[in-house]
Amino acid sequence: VTELYGDPPPGIDLAANQEILDDSVVAVLAILATFAVAFRIVVKKRKRDQLQGDDWFILIALLGEYGTSACTLTSNYFGAGRRIWATDTPSLRKMSIALFIYPWIYVVATVCLKLSFLWTYMRIFSPGTIRSTIRCRTLFDRCLVACALASFLYAFSVWLPMTVACRPLSYFWDQYTGARGGKCMDYLSMWIITGICSAALDLVILLLPIPRVWSLQMSWTRKLGVMGILALGTFAVIAVIIRLVYMSRMIRETDIMWALGPAQIWTSLEPSSGIVSACLITTFHPILRSIR
Repeated sequence: VTELYGDPPPGIDLAANQEILDDSVVAVLAILATFAVAFRIVVKKRKRDQLQGDDWFILIALLGEYGTSACTLTSNYFGAGRRIWATDTPSLRKMSIALFIYPWIYVVATVCLKLSFLWTYMRIFSPGTIRSTIRCRTLFDRCLVACALASFLYAFSVWLPMTVACRPLSYFWDQYTGARGGKCMDYLSMWIITGICSAALDLVILLLPIPRVWSLQMSWTRKLGVMGILALGTFAVIAVIIRLVYMSRMIRETDIMWALGPAQIWTSLEPSSGIVSACLITTFHPILRSIR
């Protein structure tokens, strides 16, 4: 490793390791998301309601959360969260393979989460069927469809560049082992740009139902309760912003392994906090009844 990245700077603790912290946080977030989805399904079954589109999307988002957690645990096992000078080139290669797989699964989780929110809004605030919503007869329906299309565009804006991230593609993970003859695009900058777009779209989706909530014939307590649950979704937006900060550091850092640890934590926080918020929206009335 020193032949590729030089000697470690003076004062660097090569024994430092963020793996336990990173693994613990990611595991806790996945467990919280699992409990939220399980509670959502239990409430549906007790009410004898059929699972609808937003429920299926949230289940897929949860599977995506599991996938990103698995990628994080794998990359941590092979050195992420440790100093790059304390690892070896075979571990760097295996970590990079996990890093390549990560955005493919991450996008599945975040896009399905967005679509779950939009489907829930359609059921609650937009009368009629999904076909009538797609016809865009009202301004709210147009906003729902536009956000759904933007979600799909976001997915392709990540997936398509990843198919040509490096030439040959194997150079994505071989570049860290001293391989020559390959070339990569600036995929870290691409992830930052698409991350900014995703955060902006998340914010739009969270703000979308607010005018409808205020127009509902319900008490101020319930309105504030709904607003509070929607506010939980802002944690996902905040997580994206913090993740982008860490990713921007990765562009400048030689010690990419150390910088990757916290970036993965905040990446996991985005879908998990969004899943919890989406599930609370659909189970809001049962929660109120239990409090009373």
